[in-house]
Amino acid sequence: MIHIYNRIADRIESFIDSLTIPVLFIIFLVIPVIIFWRPYFFFIADDWTALIQMVEHPFWQYLNARDAEQWFPFFHLVYYGMIQIAGPRYDILVLINGLLTGITAFLVFQFFQLHLHRSLALTLSLIYAGAAVHTATIWHPYNVCYILSFGFFVGALLLTDRYLQRPSWLTLGGIGLCCLLSLLSHSFAIMTISAVPLYGLLLGPGGARRDFWPLGAIIAALYLGFAAGYFTFAGLQGASSHNPELISALPGLSYYLYVFCGGILSPNYHLFNNPLFSPALSKSLFGPEFRFLGRFVPGLLFFLAGVGLIVLRGHPREKRLCLWILLVNLLPFILVGLARYKISIDQATSHRYGVFTLMGVLILAGISWRILTRNMIPRHPWVSFLSLPLLALIIGSQTVSIASNQKEYQKRSALTRTCYENLPAGDHLDAREAKKLFCPEDHPWITKGQALAIRRFIESR
Repeated sequence: MIHIYNRIADRIESFIDSLTIPVLFIIFLVIPVIIFWRPYFFFIADDWTALIQMVEHPFWQYLNARDAEQWFPFFHLVYYGMIQIAGPRYDILVLINGLLTGITAFLVFQFFQLHLHRSLALTLSLIYAGAAVHTATIWHPYNVCYILSFGFFVGALLLTDRYLQRPSWLTLGGIGLCCLLSLLSHSFAIMTISAVPLYGLLLGPGGARRDFWPLGAIIAALYLGFAAGYFTFAGLQGASSHNPELISALPGLSYYLYVFCGGILSPNYHLFNNPLFSPALSKSLFGPEFRFLGRFVPGLLFFLAGVGLIVLRGHPREKRLCLWILLVNLLPFILVGLARYKISIDQATSHRYGVFTLMGVLILAGISWRILTRNMIPRHPWVSFLSLPLLALIIGSQTVSIASNQKEYQKRSALTRTCYENLPAGDHLDAREAKKLFCPEDHPWITKGQALAIRRFIESR
């Protein structure tokens, strides 16, 4: 039985090795579209915020308008272009986000190949390409800001690895440009890009760790430039929009819980987010008072096992990579947590943040699996069979989570689409009637004038 399994595994590995880069790129481009493209979704939530800004401000002011504490002019530019292309055809926006997710997943694959065997890197990056976290970014096209920001960040990492092998000013400039676009796509990346010089410090080959200093210098210059832009257009009132005590008060224990939940617990939760067994664990292990903790148990056990393997049996470079990954996942929440930890701890588990942090969990899984097979398979070949039920559990969890999220997005989209289609193009409605038609449940502060202006703007595309 084991002999047959090994023969099949060898053939699969040979087939994967034979795939060319263009073929793999097409595969990654197509998979998110096949899994996530739906023709019946429609504008919801923050989509309306951006549309209000488009119809109420001149183009330059719209580009530099803030959304709560976020200032992201490059995202505004891209989203404006998407609206110009799609108009009321929301399915086109979903398709664009699906294609961008495929490109990002392909970059993740390229990064995984730097540290893992090709077949393992492909398996893990395909899981990323079809992960349920993308329902929050593909089905809600406003969240293309997260796709762009993370994609440019991974691009910066790929260039950083190349720079460490063959330093050049051109590559260093490319790193700076990718980090800048990541930051201007979403300010969530403000601490994430600091992982770029840390990559050089922890993973640079031999003496190449000296390149930490030019990498650190370019990130520091980006921070200064971004700070000047942010405080010019967003100001302190933007930074403290969700947390008025951001400047005046020290964070409490709930802040550190938010950071830990967002950077450590949530990424693993996204990997095993299966509502079929989470309620059972919640009831049996924790009781009603702390039942929400049950959803983190499978992922946390997986995480602890992986990190334990790396610490106990990993090579020095694998341990340094593990440390870097933990920092990558924790860094974004240092500032995001300061701004938002008072809203709700549940926000730290948001799928849109998982677009950033899931990569770290998957590469940790790949490293720990490599260590396990390296140490155990020569003596216990049956260990290789563990990959099959583990993959089935992960894929099953993603499938169930996607189906569950689809119902919610479809319900909200159907509500706003009906209201949009019933909204007259004229101005004869009074404010009360117009607001009732335009779904105050989804966007309660939208006014009659804004609703009609948005419709005229979209229909003119």
